[in-house]
Amino acid sequence: MSLFFLSDATPTEKSLWTLWNPATGDTLQSLNQALMRNKVMGRNDAPSSAVSDMANFGLNRTGLDGSYFVGMSCSGSYSSLPSSAQIASAAATFPAGLPLDLYAADELQFPTCGSAVGSLQTLAANAHAGGVKVSLTTNAPYSGLYGSIDNWILLDSVQRWPTLPYTGQGALWSYTSCNTGFGNTPEWMIDYPPINERIQAGFLDWTQGATGILYYRSDGWSSGNAIGSWNNVNFSACGAGTSDPGDGVFVYPPGPIASTEPAPGIRLKAIRDGIQDYEYVQILKNLGQAAFANSVIQPIATSWTHWTHDPNALTAARMQLGQKLNQLSLHM
Repeated sequence: MSLFFLSDATPTEKSLWTLWNPATGDTLQSLNQALMRNKVMGRNDAPSSAVSDMANFGLNRTGLDGSYFVGMSCSGSYSSLPSSAQIASAAATFPAGLPLDLYAADELQFPTCGSAVGSLQTLAANAHAGGVKVSLTTNAPYSGLYGSIDNWILLDSVQRWPTLPYTGQGALWSYTSCNTGFGNTPEWMIDYPPINERIQAGFLDWTQGATGILYYRSDGWSSGNAIGSWNNVNFSACGAGTSDPGDGVFVYPPGPIASTEPAPGIRLKAIRDGIQDYEYVQILKNLGQAAFANSVIQPIATSWTHWTHDPNALTAARMQLGQKLNQLSLHM
């Protein structure tokens, strides 16, 4: 009995990619497909595409944000706070069994944003009644929202990651954005080696207990759907006068190459490789080999600030995991 091909698998690791509407030259479908080909899921999929995207691209989650944009602010105000009936109605348009979520708010910090707690609890109660999860980007899990927030999406560079093993409620996800941080955390600008993207999406997320990964934008092009966006990488996506080359740009516009989909950049390919690294470890865990897998990857992905920058070390670790999987497959 042989093991399945990773390229055909629905990834275990969850992802939520691009919080923005598609750029000029893109559509929701074309952008989502370009991302899913690389094992990354867009913020929300169209209900009409979900069945085929599950079968053809391994879609493993999607958001209801196409129906309801929550947009919770620190003050507790919001763009919409859908009722349980509204959420159930939106959820019913997707195939049964597809995990669904709502992106509640962007980068709220607690207890500073305590005024938002009540509204978030109401949203969560409404969402949970329909089997829908609630996700939030923030700096650290907040016990006052345990049971309400299902996915704590944490900016690793601020170094407020929970002490491991994590004993709070809700899953941990990681993200990086507009912040070079301090202390050697992975960074995703184009002038950093692609091992930064790969190791965060892969072995680091695994060793740090993260079950998902988020990035805020994929097609923040500098010159629209034109060759200028290929020749001149956006340096100012983050604003505030900072220079962050390539931030928010993981695909390139389709117009200049007469394509129906945006073209993936090498950093998106590194993310795909990382998600597949994660899958190697997950398969080994499923086969009772978690101790072996951890012994291989812990030395090169010890923490957000202690990880290898040597791509050969990462390749060697992946090879060890693959050899173990091959050995096991011969006895199955």
